[in-house]
Amino acid sequence: MEQLLNKILLECDYRKVETDDLPYYTKENKSFFFLLGINHSDFIKIKSQNDFKNNEQYKSLLGKFNQKINRSELAAIEKNYSLIIFIKSEDLPFSLLNYQQQSLLLEEDEYFFKKYVIFYTDPSISELIISSPVVSLLQEKVNNTTNFEIIANEGYKTELAEYLIIVQLFIKLPFLKLSFGLEGYKTLNEKLVDGLANLMDLYHIFLKKEPEIKAIDFMNIEHEQAIEELIKLLPND
Repeated sequence: MEQLLNKILLECDYRKVETDDLPYYTKENKSFFFLLGINHSDFIKIKSQNDFKNNEQYKSLLGKFNQKINRSELAAIEKNYSLIIFIKSEDLPFSLLNYQQQSLLLEEDEYFFKKYVIFYTDPSISELIISSPVVSLLQEKVNNTTNFEIIANEGYKTELAEYLIIVQLFIKLPFLKLSFGLEGYKTLNEKLVDGLANLMDLYHIFLKKEPEIKAIDFMNIEHEQAIEELIKLLPND
């Protein structure tokens, strides 16, 4: 995965700064990205920010990062640091569905770094790694309306692993831009952005209402109004 991210960053006009202890990518000394692979077995144990801070891979990276700060090697960065965290999985749909909480826990905390969590499998990136250029291929593949409709209607599927990694890349990486089509109808890119935004909004609404939802007895007729109010929050489609 690191190889693929390296290709994408370079094609997006980032320059790789090779150092013995901690390489990073920069564009015009204004935007800076670090890469970190975390073992899947370690990642699934992360239940709190403290768990993440005690992760050996992250502690090693943070130690080297602080050394650069103390030596003034990164003084010009103006704290615009980002960290791409990639986790190798054996079952991509399972990881995406079951470890969302861990991903959000890291991504919503911007202390030291803005964080972007990406799951992958070896088969999901095998073709992408050997492709050059890769960004134009990603832009082409993300516009596959058939794959998008399958995921939208049937959920994540193992046979769509490559498409799932591509969707993650476009959602997570701010420098990877969607290539909008010129069709007269709403493009896949617009559906992707709007749909994911709506899902995230709905997720946070339900997260805030978790205590109320847990208090509902769905078998009790006296809770009928509360159930109806809950149903109203769901999208019509």
